[in-house]
Amino acid sequence: MSFKIVQKKTMALLAALISTISSAQAYEPYKERLAAPEFFGPYAFQVPDMLDGSICSKLQVELGYDFIVGNLAGCDHKDYTHAPNYCVHIPLWTDRASVSVWGEFQEFYSDNIYTRVLRDVDLKEPLTSSDTGTLYFSLDMQLLKESVFRPAIALRAAVQTATGDDYERARHYDAPGYYFELSTGKDFKVYRNWSVRPAASLNFVCWQVSNGQQNDALGYGAQISVKHPVTSLVLAYGQYKGKDGKGDMPRVMRGRLNFHIGRWSPFIYFQHGFKEWPFNQYRLGIAYSIDILKYMK
Repeated sequence: MSFKIVQKKTMALLAALISTISSAQAYEPYKERLAAPEFFGPYAFQVPDMLDGSICSKLQVELGYDFIVGNLAGCDHKDYTHAPNYCVHIPLWTDRASVSVWGEFQEFYSDNIYTRVLRDVDLKEPLTSSDTGTLYFSLDMQLLKESVFRPAIALRAAVQTATGDDYERARHYDAPGYYFELSTGKDFKVYRNWSVRPAASLNFVCWQVSNGQQNDALGYGAQISVKHPVTSLVLAYGQYKGKDGKGDMPRVMRGRLNFHIGRWSPFIYFQHGFKEWPFNQYRLGIAYSIDILKYMK
């Protein structure tokens, strides 16, 4: 397939994504509350997982289970969340473009009185319950492939839908958001089958807060990956800073250890949040990938 055809199809998808974003901004939440990651559940405004300058060129399906401990009210009054989650990467007609879909199937949580007070939630609401998860989808584009002397560059345009429920208990903010991320990275061989890949990203994050207004945030990330054919370790830092300055500067450290067994990759994931994302997240999961593009040629 020629590059011009690929470019036209990719731009058509990007135009559709921008149209979705524009229509999403017209939605207005039905109740006002300070919409910031510090005062909602762990899935409301997470710092986005960054790309490393490359996109997923295989069909990959990932299933995991999260256990999250919140400490907004201090170490003596923790709140708990657990949720099954998914992530699917679908390459399009080329290894230069793919669609990603991810989120939680269902969120189960246990709050406490102290957390509810800080989040301005009616104390008559039950402390233990569940709600639907948030759905994300993105168009990922490989703008530049890496060479011997040149790093790879990738662009992600993503939408956070308003599927997350339970606004009254400050679990999700019942309104959409979106973000754009530009990332770059390059592999360096260090010893035999071992390599390292440093990467960096810049992003723009936006979400609706109330009465048609929105909070705009700029963010960045840094990542280092150590890779081997049978295992890989990824360590990353990410943050964004909103313009309101009220609980909207989440910062996180992440780590992920993968084990590669043929097409299967079980993994362990950990995420530690700082003050304005007051959670520790633990995830066990498994991924399955297959190179479907070779069957489409």
